[in-house]
Amino acid sequence: MMLRIVALCLLLIPFFSSASVGYTGQVKKYSIEGGIVKFAVCNSDSSVCRGFWFKPEGDYAAAMLSIVLTAKATGDQIYVHGHAVSENPAGWQYGSNSKVSSIIANSQ
Repeated sequence: MMLRIVALCLLLIPFFSSASVGYTGQVKKYSIEGGIVKFAVCNSDSSVCRGFWFKPEGDYAAAMLSIVLTAKATGDQIYVHGHAVSENPAGWQYGSNSKVSSIIANSQ
């Protein structure tokens, strides 16, 4: 009986944890306001976009900001990894906003 309870708990944990989000594309729009960097990464024909955000605090966040701005200026693709959280910033037009964990530049 105890084994069944543990197995059930292990199966339900993913449903209660934050969903991980990864997306590759070009930075199409960005906004820096109120201490939050918000940006949209879109696929090659801009038909599908995902919103991401982070607070530019510390050296790691400064590096992520640099990657976002450089990718926007050059048109290079980036891979963004994040997770959904309850404190998404309001007023950003792209749904499914995710807090950024990491960004990887895919320069050509």
